[in-house]
Amino acid sequence: MVDFDLHGLTPAPVTPFTPEGAVDYEAIQRLGSWLGSINGVKGLVVLGHAGEGTFLTTEEQESVIKAFVKSVDNKIPIIAGITGEGTEVAALEAKRAKNAGASA
Repeated sequence: MVDFDLHGLTPAPVTPFTPEGAVDYEAIQRLGSWLGSINGVKGLVVLGHAGEGTFLTTEEQESVIKAFVKSVDNKIPIIAGITGEGTEVAALEAKRAKNAGASA
């Protein structure tokens, strides 16, 4: 079981995109690094509503999680939004998120 302290701020950042519509991984690095440096931020919830999780491919979802994990240098947990419908689909999505480095 994962044990981490979430007493404080847990922002849910957007997933940034390039003007061409691709995920902007350089912007994720900057955004995650900045949010992770703020005193009181205890974790990030990625791929939620504003994170566009439902509109990304499974490969993009995994890459976004990995990018946010890297951006915070494992100093705070990354919590992945699970948007799959149905127990089996959601469980598979959660396993992929965990394998990509999400803490929860």
